Amino acid sequence: MDSVSDRPKLRMTWARMFPDALLAHTQGLSDVATAAYLRFWCHYVKLGQPVADNAIVLSRVSGISPRRWRSVRQEWIDAGVVKRVGKGLLRDDFAEAQIAYFRSRSETNRRNVGRRWTGKVEDA
Repeated sequence: MDSVSDRPKLRMTWARMFPDALLAHTQGLSDVATAAYLRFWCHYVKLGQPVADNAIVLSRVSGISPRRWRSVRQEWIDAGVVKRVGKGLLRDDFAEAQIAYFRSRSETNRRNVGRRWTGKVEDA
């Protein structure tokens, strides 16, 4: 699976958030940009992939006006918090790391359940 569209859909019901990592990742952002980022991050993780760079949708997700969104978005890009990728997408590597971790844990758990129910449980 090389592209985002090839990934299986998943519903992330949880994600790890380490306060020190979040503080380091958002250091230097304004208070408004940091608060908007937290909401954006949750939306991104929920979707499990880069999001369309749509000012109307993302301003609502982030809890700020579309006018304010443009300046916050640029602040994130300038600080390296998010990147523009592909055709009109925003990518957050910080969120992608959590998505990858969730996918890995989900696959491990799925395999373990399969082994348990097929009677092929390995001794620990």
